[in-house]
Amino acid sequence: MRIWLKNLNESHISSVVEIEQLCFRDPWCEQYIRETVMRSTVTAKVAEYGKDVVGWVVFEQLPHGQVQICTVGVHPERRREGIGTFLLFAAIDSLRTKKLSHLMADCRESNTAAHLFLAANEFVAVRIIREFYTDTGEDAFCFDYWEQDRPVNRIAKYLQAQEQKDVGHQG
Repeated sequence: MRIWLKNLNESHISSVVEIEQLCFRDPWCEQYIRETVMRSTVTAKVAEYGKDVVGWVVFEQLPHGQVQICTVGVHPERRREGIGTFLLFAAIDSLRTKKLSHLMADCRESNTAAHLFLAANEFVAVRIIREFYTDTGEDAFCFDYWEQDRPVNRIAKYLQAQEQKDVGHQG
């Protein structure tokens, strides 16, 4: 059976609420989900397997050609099947369709799985927002994805220089 990407609608809300509760320490409540997906700048998609919602993604177009991933969640029983990447590509495809170039995501410092997931999908950690999460005071790690011409910061330049030195010493 295939995974289908669909626009979130009323029939998906209860499944999305369940996925949120299973996935996150501080999940979005039903009212917040409804309010968020009603904004004109927001796109919300679900991944369906048969008639079951197995994941969802919400992203919002911001000024200056940027898109913020607000949340990505995959039912715990369906993880490691490529569903999260499938949902992430929906946001990346939205960039291409709208001729935008910059996708952003943030996650808790303790959410190592999210860090690895984003890095595996060509996102780069670019900054930390101290005490971002009000429920725990935890920091947020911010990741960026650039569709074209990713700016290079001084840390990336340093790492590139180190890699070139290492390659030169191996010969």
